[in-house]
Amino acid sequence: MVRQLLIPDETALFLAQCSQLAYEQSEQNGFFMVPESFQLVHSFKARSFHVEEWFGFIIESPLAIVVSFRGTHTDTDWISDLRYGQVPYPYVKNAGNVHSGFLDVYKSCRDELVDILKNLSPSKPIFITGHSLGGALATLHALDAAVNLDGRTIAMVNFGSPRVGNPDFVYQYKQYLPYSIRYVNSVDLVPFVPLRKIYSPLHKTHFSYRHVPEGIMFYSYQHSIEGNHSIQTYIDFLSSHRFAAEF
Repeated sequence: MVRQLLIPDETALFLAQCSQLAYEQSEQNGFFMVPESFQLVHSFKARSFHVEEWFGFIIESPLAIVVSFRGTHTDTDWISDLRYGQVPYPYVKNAGNVHSGFLDVYKSCRDELVDILKNLSPSKPIFITGHSLGGALATLHALDAAVNLDGRTIAMVNFGSPRVGNPDFVYQYKQYLPYSIRYVNSVDLVPFVPLRKIYSPLHKTHFSYRHVPEGIMFYSYQHSIEGNHSIQTYIDFLSSHRFAAEF
């Protein structure tokens, strides 16, 4: 479990807490408590099905930079989630196709994020994180950053993320992202959608979806679909230090 050793449990727990803070930012109209030893570089919005909403932040410490995306939180987010048709990933050559709803959200904040990150210290690793829809956005951003930010060290750690792209996207992602972990509660439904093969009546074709590596699975049944998927469930797991099997 090489990547598990490269990204310590404590780092993953901190990133899960950052994912939770992105929800708080959305709920509190942009306000959240910046973690100790970090400073806020930038809070950003994105458009979900044409509606602009708070979607995350960039923070920086003397040692690292963190980009955090929140997950599904509004009715328009659900519409974005359900737009599972695929379109080409535009930021890396020959990088296959990805979920059109997720990509549209990412496109609306992408240039802003890349411009800001280019002006931060190139010697600091960039940790990109998110939960649920935020995990999908973190995946899209991680490949973009790994290729287009001049050789920076990029690590992606997400929680309860859905599948994002087709096998060609996953192949290119694997070439550029040696530090990548997805945490998956085995009774959380969201990481198992979209299906690996899904038919679209609108497009009259099948779309193929795969997960990016590496998946770390655990079991935490919380008696409801919402509870099984909650970022708090992922935080509680990481807090307990009960590591499970890789898949």
